[in-house]
Amino acid sequence: MIRVEGLVVDRRGERVLDGVSFTVGHGETVAVVGPSGSGKSTLLLALAGGIRLRAGSVVVEDGTRTGYVPPLPGAWPVVRADEFLEVCAASSGLAGKPLHAAVARGLVMAGLAARPSMRIDALSDAAKKRLLLSRGLLGDPDLLLMDDPFMPLDPAGCLEVERLVEDAGLAGRSVIAAINSAHLHPCWSRVIVLERGRLRRDVRVERSGHEGDPWWGERLLEPGFREGRDDAG
Repeated sequence: MIRVEGLVVDRRGERVLDGVSFTVGHGETVAVVGPSGSGKSTLLLALAGGIRLRAGSVVVEDGTRTGYVPPLPGAWPVVRADEFLEVCAASSGLAGKPLHAAVARGLVMAGLAARPSMRIDALSDAAKKRLLLSRGLLGDPDLLLMDDPFMPLDPAGCLEVERLVEDAGLAGRSVIAAINSAHLHPCWSRVIVLERGRLRRDVRVERSGHEGDPWWGERLLEPGFREGRDDAG
């Protein structure tokens, strides 16, 4: 569905991504993890086409609908939640009944169905994030890109995002998310590890069955590794 080859990105005169390559197919759910400053958010922006590439390429399969969920920005425009979703839906090519249906679904997901006229700047950070998630899903994307999707949601909100990711994978859609946590929710089929802008590991995940295990405590299986070997160390 999406192929990344030799991706190089510079920001403010510094090399942020350096020769990153990987491919994500239909139905894969990929968590991108790594230390702060490793290039996770920049990678998501590059995949979404929101940043200039120094070198390399991002190739998305023809006909792929892409949704992007950014982290919470520092400031919000003084607009209503329903107006915000209407503008976003229209920019996704929706109109008429499909647009109104998409906005209604988005308000339900954001928990604002009874308060559609709420101004965005008056919402809590968690409500803003739910609204951003709703925006990312307006066009029924085949590829969903999410930057820090679980923050600052409460446990119930995190569970909803986890189910969203699982459902997307089961439906043949693909999800790539930057995760700013040492703990992974049990909804990812792969983990990509970035460090100083380079891809250090790209592994399939077999859950250990213990909720809340850190990613380095998972059984990470790579081609050529003997199954059952703990290679996380």
